[in-house]
This record gives sequence, C-alpha cells and structure tokens, in this order.
Amino acid sequence: MKTVVFVIVLTMFALSACGGVTPMTHTPLPPPTTFVTESPTIEGVENTLIETPAVQVNYEKLSPSKIRVLDINLTFELSGRLTQSALNINNDISVPVGFLTVFPANTEPSIIQEFKLSALSLPLNLEPSGGGGGGATENGIFTTGSTQSYRVKTPLTVGQKIQVTMLLTFSKYINVKGAIPLTIELIVEPTSPSDG
Repeated sequence: MKTVVFVIVLTMFALSACGGVTPMTHTPLPPPTTFVTESPTIEGVENTLIETPAVQVNYEKLSPSKIRVLDINLTFELSGRLTQSALNINNDISVPVGFLTVFPANTEPSIIQEFKLSALSLPLNLEPSGGGGGGATENGIFTTGSTQSYRVKTPLTVGQKIQVTMLLTFSKYINVKGAIPLTIELIVEPTSPSDG
C-alpha cells in the first residue's frame, strides 16, 4: 500500500512540475514599412513622433562595379585603367531607347547627376587631365559612356593593386535616390605613349 501511495504522489509531483511549462512558439514579426523616430525635445514644444518612409531600393548590385535599375532595365558599369602616369575611369550605361521619352525634347539625355571619385586604397596625388563621352542607339538600346582622366603624380610600381571607389548619383529622371558606391580594382601597368 505504501508503494502505491508513493507512486501516486511521485506521479502527481511530476505532472504538477510539467504542468507549469508552456512550449515556446515563434511568431514572426511583420516587416517594417516605416522608420519612426522621436523628434528632438524643444522647450515649450510637445515631443511628437515623426514617420519617415522606408528607403526604397530600386536597383540591384550585379557586382561591386555594376548595377541594374529595376523598373527601367538600365545598367551602369564602372571600369578603368591605371598606369604609372595615368588613371582613366570609365562608365558605361545602357537602357531601352523607349526610356529616352522622359527627357525634354531636343535635349541631351541627362542620366547622371554626379559621378565622382570617392576613395582610393592607396593615397594618390591626381591631377584632372580631361575626359569625354558619347552615345548611340542600336537594336532598341541606347548606350552612352564617358571617361574621366587623371595624371598620376605619385610614384607607382607595375603590378601594384589599387581599389578605386566612385560615387554615382542619378539625375531626377531616374527613380533611385542617394549616392551609390561602385568599386573596381586596378593593376598598375607600365606607362604607354597614349597616356600623354
């Protein structure tokens, strides 16, 4: 009889110990659609919440040096060449020709607002030495490109690797806001007669 009572008490104890445990469940949170930040406190003004729309990313990075703007199928690619005396930075753009109708009649398509040198993995003394560009249409695709050229005043060794980062900002006609960093790695080549 004592054994039966002991087993019953032990069973009741075990059940009461387990009864208080609830299994953990994972409830996924909905993705955020806005960022909410508190405005700075100003004396005499009630502190309120300001809703800021989430930043919409309308492009995909195909590589460190190439992107595609999704809604208009525009591609932008950064390339370049570095010798012991010259640095050339190239950009190449392609977009379906139908996109050009967004620009005012009889004007050059202004796709880029700003394209500037942002960072180098090795400090270089550079002197701007010109540039140029142009565009053409073929098979329903408009392509355009330009080059920024610099004289290199810093001694370099053939075979050195240097990373170049450029910041690209599109014009108001492209639905991408803010500057986009693009990076290429260049290997120093010997100076050639075309370096001028």
